[in-house]
Amino acid sequence: MKATDGKARVTWGAAGWRSVRLVVPAVLSLGAAAALGPGAPATAAVAAKARQAPALRPDIVISEAHDTTHTRLDLRRVAFGLAPDHRLRARISMFSAWANSDLFAGSGPPGSVCLRLWSSGHAPLAPADYLVCATVAPDAKTLHGEVLANRRGLARRVASANVVRPTPRSVILRFGQSAVGRPARLSFAVESTVPGCVTASCVDVLPEGRVGVLVLRRGPTAHAGR
Repeated sequence: MKATDGKARVTWGAAGWRSVRLVVPAVLSLGAAAALGPGAPATAAVAAKARQAPALRPDIVISEAHDTTHTRLDLRRVAFGLAPDHRLRARISMFSAWANSDLFAGSGPPGSVCLRLWSSGHAPLAPADYLVCATVAPDAKTLHGEVLANRRGLARRVASANVVRPTPRSVILRFGQSAVGRPARLSFAVESTVPGCVTASCVDVLPEGRVGVLVLRRGPTAHAGR
């Protein structure tokens, strides 16, 4: 299993996760901006503002190298981090193309694609504190997103989540940090569930038996897994 952020790579091995320093692109210097010509004052102001704003950390990315479950909802990759508007964002990809209707169940429980979140530090042994899920409406076409909180074993809806399908293989979930209590760090994994099925074999999990960790407000470097 590997996790990458585009600028750094973290590899899972027998000794555990080995992290590599993240590289953040530098902001254009004021001197370089001034050398651009007539638009220099405006450009310099933009550059100065960008330098003052806190830089977004790269997403934590976890991927699976091989197709294992042989269903359309076989998880391949998750990238989890902060969007530019500072909402939390998870981009979840499958090995093959899938349709919204693949989550529809004629009978039995519906299919879903969910982000599991732990803020309590007991991941992955304890049930997730939150689930952020995409499910399909009764028309078998429209996806709905919601944030569910685990309250003593019962899932309760606490917020909505924005759902977008950027490609035939992927789905993006966006939701506010307040929906999950604004924690300093979140452990995470993703799951996909085949509709109409109630056994454990119907659920694909990434990463299996591990979690990724997204640090939101402590230290310059996030750990990609444990």
